[in-house]
Amino acid sequence: MIIALGTAGAVAASALGIYEILKITQSTTTSKSTSTAETTRSASSSSASLAHDYPIGNRLVRIRVLNDDQSWTNEMQSYTTDTVLGWLNDLKPTTLNRYFSGPQDPTMVLPGSQNLTVQEFLQASINACQNPNNTTMIPRLSYTYYADDGRSAFLADAQDIFNLCDSLNPAQTMLSIDNYPPSSGSNPKILSLADSLFDIGWEGLCWGAGGATGPEGFATFAMVIPSSSNWQAPWSHMQQLQQIGGYGEFEVQIDFPGVMQTLVENNTNDQIAGIFTTMAQEQDNNSGVNGLGYNFPYHYMYPIYQWVSAESASDFHWDSTQVFTSSTGPYGGASLYQVMKALMLQYD
Repeated sequence: MIIALGTAGAVAASALGIYEILKITQSTTTSKSTSTAETTRSASSSSASLAHDYPIGNRLVRIRVLNDDQSWTNEMQSYTTDTVLGWLNDLKPTTLNRYFSGPQDPTMVLPGSQNLTVQEFLQASINACQNPNNTTMIPRLSYTYYADDGRSAFLADAQDIFNLCDSLNPAQTMLSIDNYPPSSGSNPKILSLADSLFDIGWEGLCWGAGGATGPEGFATFAMVIPSSSNWQAPWSHMQQLQQIGGYGEFEVQIDFPGVMQTLVENNTNDQIAGIFTTMAQEQDNNSGVNGLGYNFPYHYMYPIYQWVSAESASDFHWDSTQVFTSSTGPYGGASLYQVMKALMLQYD
């Protein structure tokens, strides 16, 4: 069944019927074996010439459990660690994208029946994922904490986050840098900063590349944003990044809050489900999408949950478990969480 999506520049996507969704989500599948992937890049710095990592697997999910303010309730509201671990055990993701942001207190006890500390909860989260490896959980750190932007905490924060991630099993060695200034390019301070991060022990770096080309040779993977006119992967932008070199893969994400708000405001829930379906299909067949001959290592990030509040201009709450398709439409009233779970199973 084909459903027309979006408003201007709409795309068409193959929609799963509710019975197919339920059949897929209720079935059990054998987890595919995954191993740590690496990419070797040629660059001028000795640190940057080492082998570094990038995420692997087709089940990248976006859930933000803790932000820079270290407040669970500001992010998760009334949900507890039991809820989140239930999601992870159900979805079996391969990567937790920007799962927390900024340094955290490893000993802080979080709400939930097990009274888990932050460190214990992060370990339980990794354990719940599919074939955990050192690319399973990616923390976020904002570039705005860098000294030239009025703060001097960036490297100290990066060290604190690394210490926490290094205490987990397996150690998590990838860092996602947000709010990266598009005009920086191969600015020497960026290259120096990347070297410093590798020296701390980080083995994989993502520079938020929503509108940037990124520092040459000093990022191992990139997050890119689909066009809001057709909600397809930004092929020309990925081609720019591919020409720079060093990127092991691209993560196509509907970013928070602005892009996600645009998606929600301009599309029905059935249309959003169709957009998610198209993006999942394209990551499974990205060697020749639309006959354009692209062959980029591209994975789609499934947006499960995020509450954006104090750090942005306006609150935005996204909880896919509470967003439902129409009962008479092609998805038969399934929640977008159920739709995404079905897609993860179908395009695993």
